[in-house]
Amino acid sequence: MTKKKVFINGYADDNLGDDIFFDLLFTKYPQADFYFNVKGVPNNLKQYSNCKVIYKQKIEFFKFLSQMDIYLLIGGSMFQESNSFKLMISKWIKNLILFLYLRMKSVKIACIGFNFGPVRTKAFLNLYRILFEIPNYLSVRDEDTYKLFKKNSKFHYYPDIVFGISNSLMSKKKLQSLGVSIMDFGPNVSFQKEYNEFIAQVLNNVDSSIPINIYGFQNSKTISDITVINDVLRKVDRLVNVMLYDGNNLKEFIGSYGANTYAITTRFHSLVLSLLNQQATLSIKYNIKVTNLLKMVNTSTSQVSISDLSNGDIAVSCATKINNFFKDEELARQPLVDWSKIESYKKYSTKHFEYLDELLIE
Repeated sequence: MTKKKVFINGYADDNLGDDIFFDLLFTKYPQADFYFNVKGVPNNLKQYSNCKVIYKQKIEFFKFLSQMDIYLLIGGSMFQESNSFKLMISKWIKNLILFLYLRMKSVKIACIGFNFGPVRTKAFLNLYRILFEIPNYLSVRDEDTYKLFKKNSKFHYYPDIVFGISNSLMSKKKLQSLGVSIMDFGPNVSFQKEYNEFIAQVLNNVDSSIPINIYGFQNSKTISDITVINDVLRKVDRLVNVMLYDGNNLKEFIGSYGANTYAITTRFHSLVLSLLNQQATLSIKYNIKVTNLLKMVNTSTSQVSISDLSNGDIAVSCATKINNFFKDEELARQPLVDWSKIESYKKYSTKHFEYLDELLIE
C-alpha cells in the first residue's frame, strides 16, 4: 500500500501547543508521511519516523507540493490581520495563488484547529471569506470564528485540538504548589513591561510557604519565554523552580505543569491544560482567543485583562486570592468549572481530524 503524503503548514518552532498538534497527528496516522519545509530539523520533529523535513524554494517548492495528497494547515492563530494593508493584501494573494495551484493539481486542502483574527477591517474578513471557499475542509476552535463563516458549509466548529490529548499525559499526582506560565509576547505589543511587573508583584505577595513552579512554553530564536522569565525573576525576592519546554520534553513538561493545584495562565494552551487538569486558575486575558475560551467554559476562576496589569492593587488582590485558596481546604474543593463540559470538549475536539480520517485511515 502506497503511503499517503501530507504537507504541513504549521508553526514548528518549539512551541508546546503546536507541538501537541503535531504529536497527535504523527501518532494518530502512522501509515502516512508528513512533510515540513523548513531549514534544519527542529528539535520537536526529530523523534517521529513518519515526519520528513525538506527545504525547497519557489518553483521547486511548488513542484514538490504537487506530489502531495493533502496540504494541511494546522494551528491556532494562523490568520491574523496585519497593521499594514499592503502586507495583508500581499499575504492574501500568496495564499490565493497557492490554494488555486493545489486544487488545480488535485491536492486536497484542509485547514484545521484555527481561530480567525483579531479582525480590524471588513476588507480583511471579506477577502478571507473568498479565500476559504477554496479548501476542501475547515475546522475552527471558537464559536466567534465559526459565526463569521457559518454560511460556508465546509466550516466546522469544535473545541481546541489540545483538549483531545491522551489521558495518560495528565498528571496523576497533585502538589500543593502554584504553576505559572510566563510569556514572551514578541516585539509587536506595548504591554510586555507591565506584564512582567504584574507577574513579579503577584509572586512577591504569594505566601512563602507555597512552592512556585514557573514554565516557559516556547524558547526559540523568535520567541524566548526564558528571557521574560529571567526579567521577572530579577524583581522577585524568593526562590522558584523553572522548567522550559525545549522540543524534547513534551510529556515531562505537561506532567509537571498538570501536577500543580493552582496556575497563573498566560499562554492559551496553559489555560487548556489547566482546565484539563482541573486546576484553579488566574488567567491573563491578553488575546481574544483566551477571552473566548473563558467565556465558552464559563469558569468562575480569576481573570485579569491587559488594562489591569499596571494596577498594583489588582496584583496584590490576585495574590491574596491565591493565598486564601491554599489556606482554605473547603474553598480548594469547590468546583470552578463544569467538568462534564470539559469531558465533552475532550470528545468533540477529536472531530477536527474527521476529514483526515476519511483520507488517511483505510
